[in-house]
Parts: sequence; structure tokens; C-alpha cells
Amino acid sequence: MTDAQNGHQARPEAADNLLTGTGKVMEMEAQTEKPRILFVDDSRLIRVAAQRILNEDFDIREAGDGEQAWQQLLDDPDIAVVITDLSMPALDGMGLLARIRRSDDEQLRNLPVIILTGKEDEEKAREDALAAGATDFLSKPFDSVQLLARTQAQASYRQLQQTTLSLEESALADPLTGLANQQHFLVQGSKELAFAKRHTSPFGLALINLEDFGTLYERHGKQAASRLLVESAQRLQELVRQEDTLARIGTTHFALILPFTTPKGARQMAERVIAQFCSSKLRVGRDDIAMRLSIGLVAETPDDSTTFKGMIQSVKQQLAAASQAGGGRVCGCEQQVEPLPAPDLMTALQWLAENKPERVAPHLPVLLGQLLPLLELARATLGLELTEGIEQLHLQAASGDAVIGHGG
Repeated sequence: MTDAQNGHQARPEAADNLLTGTGKVMEMEAQTEKPRILFVDDSRLIRVAAQRILNEDFDIREAGDGEQAWQQLLDDPDIAVVITDLSMPALDGMGLLARIRRSDDEQLRNLPVIILTGKEDEEKAREDALAAGATDFLSKPFDSVQLLARTQAQASYRQLQQTTLSLEESALADPLTGLANQQHFLVQGSKELAFAKRHTSPFGLALINLEDFGTLYERHGKQAASRLLVESAQRLQELVRQEDTLARIGTTHFALILPFTTPKGARQMAERVIAQFCSSKLRVGRDDIAMRLSIGLVAETPDDSTTFKGMIQSVKQQLAAASQAGGGRVCGCEQQVEPLPAPDLMTALQWLAENKPERVAPHLPVLLGQLLPLLELARATLGLELTEGIEQLHLQAASGDAVIGHGG
């Protein structure tokens, strides 16, 4: 359910104004900050020459070989463009380029890299660098106009990359809480389920509802209600694992993707979240407000027939059951009670002597199986007419059913 469907917008106007003002300040800072460039060459004279050309427009960082450059890239995520020579000690330009393009960090992997080539064998070097993922090329000795123009072009491209990424991330985020939104939840959940299927690993979902929110909204107003939602989201985020994905998918509904989580683990997590979440109160005006949660759970080791849509339907049913039972509780992934092991005959007789037949009754099939050899011996030794009864006991023991009297 969206905020509009619930009849109100949860975001406080003051927060809107604050965020807008903060955004403008950040825009101004971004406009005045120079793009950061990493220039890599083992020649100090070449580095000094590049500094003179680029210093006015860029924040320059230097490295004397590929190893130094790689360490700076790992330590400084603000580097926007790399300009590197090919021939260097320790790690050459091709080695540095290969590391960048193989990086697990998507931002680093997509970093623009300009390769500096010498006149000798220039065509072959360009072909190899292009195949390895170079973004652009410059010949040494470089022309100042060309160096500045190529660097500005790649810095602008990097800024466009970052802007596009920010827009994509904002489209997948809930504007009030900053959590993942419903679209992100659906995409990420489908990916995690597919991974669990491939690796035969357990996978779970939790659906969380803030109880009594409508009453709180009517009593305290929109801004207080929005504050409650933001505070609740922060509390929940603190209580879940780093590998879990928490999303706000409705006005008062949150969803939690639980990779590598068994039914027992999901249940323990949900009970801990409810206990810790409800243990503290939020001050609104003169009131201390204790928020209540209901949580629905599903968890399983999925197979080819498992679908994310089907799991969502199941977890919705569990949440509805929790709310209908009064809220403030967990439904789903109930602990299965392991049956007690069957007693021996002496213990069973002791229980009967203590007038505890209910403790014996669940174990009758096993106990009768233990008794059969004794009855067989009695029939053979004492000549008792037990044939029909023994045959019936054999049948009952084999089927696993208890022998219950039928009234005569």
C-alpha cells in the first residue's frame, strides 16, 4: 500500500525543506570541486609537465608505477580518471589496466583510463590496450591542448556515469526512510532466490507491519507519524544482518530478504527483532510511544517449483494471521516439536502404574513390537490360544498404528 492509497503523505514538510536545502549546498560544492585525476608515470619530468598542464582544472594525484597507482585507487574512491604510461617498473600500464577492469568494485571497474603510448610500435600498443579496455590514448611527448581536452572529456564522462548511477539508486530507494523500495525488493529478492536455488541453500522472507499506526497518525499528526516511520526504519536496520535486505514496501509495511536463513534461524531473528524493537519508546510531544510489530515469515530450501511471487503470497498470509491474532507476534516458521523417544517396557508399565496412560499411548506401536517376542514364547511354551491376537499385533506393529480397543 502506498502513502497516497493510505490517504496521506508521510513525509514531513520540514524534512522536505531541509533535504532540498542540503541538496542545493551539495550541488554548489560539487560544482566548485575539481575532478580528481591520477597520473601514473615513472618519469618525474613527465609528471611535472602534466601537473603544469592540468593543475588549473583538476586535482592531481601522482604515482611512479602501477603498484603505487593501484593502492591509491583502492584508498581513494574520488579518483575520476586514470592517465597511465605503458612501460613502468613493478606493474606496467597494461597490468594496472587489467586490475582495474577485473575489479569487484563496479565504480573502479568502470573508471576511464587514458593510455600514454610511445612512438615506437604505437599502433600495436593501442590495439592491445583497446582490447584490454582502455578508454582513450595519447602519444608521448603529449601535446598540452590534447592532454587537457582528452582529460576533460573523460572527466565529464565519469561525472555522467556518477549522475546516472545516483538517479538509478534514487529510483530504487524509499524517499522517506532511505531504505530499498518495493521495486528494489522485488528485483533483489528474485536474484537472491535464484542464487539459493543454484546452490541449494536456505532462503527466507519476512513481512513486517507497524501496528496501530493509523491511531498514532490521527492523534499526533503527519509530521510525528513520519518521524515514527523514519525512526522505526532505523531501528529495524540496526537489528538485521548486513547481508539482509530491508525494504519499505508500503506505508507501514517493511519486507526483509533473508539469504542463507533456515526456518529456525528466521524464527529466532523475528522474535529477537520484536523483543528489541518494542523495548524502547519514542518521545512525541508529551507522549512516550511504544511501537508494536507483527511479523510474517516463510523460509525453506527452494527447488525449481519455488517462485518469489509464491513466497510473497505465503508470507502475506502469515502476516495477516499475526495481525488477526492481536499483533505484536510472529507467525510462520514455527518450531517443530520433535517426538519423544519411545520408553522401554518397564518405564511404560511404571507410567501406567502412576495412572499416566496419556504418556504411553503415543508409543504403543513401538512397545507392542517389543512385546511380541514374549507373546510368541508364551504361545509356544504355555500353549496359550494367542494366535489371532498375535497376528493382529504383527499387523498393527507393521503398520505403525496403535492398538485401540473397539468396545469388546
